Amino acid sequence: MEVIKHKEETLFDEFFEVRRGVLQFERFDGTLSPEVTRYSFSKWDAVAILVYHKERDAYILVKQMRYPPTHHGINPWLTEIVAGGISPGEDEEDAAYREVIEEVGYKPITIRRITRFYVSPGIMSERITLFYAEVNESTKLNDGGGLTDEDEDIELVWIPKSSALEWVAQQEIGDSKTIVALLWHQRL
Repeated sequence: MEVIKHKEETLFDEFFEVRRGVLQFERFDGTLSPEVTRYSFSKWDAVAILVYHKERDAYILVKQMRYPPTHHGINPWLTEIVAGGISPGEDEEDAAYREVIEEVGYKPITIRRITRFYVSPGIMSERITLFYAEVNESTKLNDGGGLTDEDEDIELVWIPKSSALEWVAQQEIGDSKTIVALLWHQRL
């Protein structure tokens, strides 16, 4: 299947790019579509990590203020799994390891890649690579909380594994990467 890009331009470039493309695409019947205009929020890829504390049989999630929920009048302090951008040239697993230490203050005992997915493929280029990390008390380095030079203000939230599905169901609105990760781990 073919996509022909006739024109592509960047309309905005600060933290992420907004691109507009004029293109045609091959339809399922083999014909070309008429020229269409599509938009894309282009952002670098990220990692997300479900952190499981083996000794406490609980997940360590992070709570922080997120701007977009304010558009809907929703409480913007969302509870999510650890996540962050992959720096240019950085290995995904190294980024995941770094983010766990920065956000929750534990050094992972093990870290395992689970899957990769688009956040919203109809409009965003960002892909998230989901990891699973295990920690215990002997790997605690500090109290976590994120990086002050990135204006992070993170509170740790402990969710017992036994009540994770109930916790997901009680959320006013959930974070997709957190829901995916918790559902994945619950089936093990």
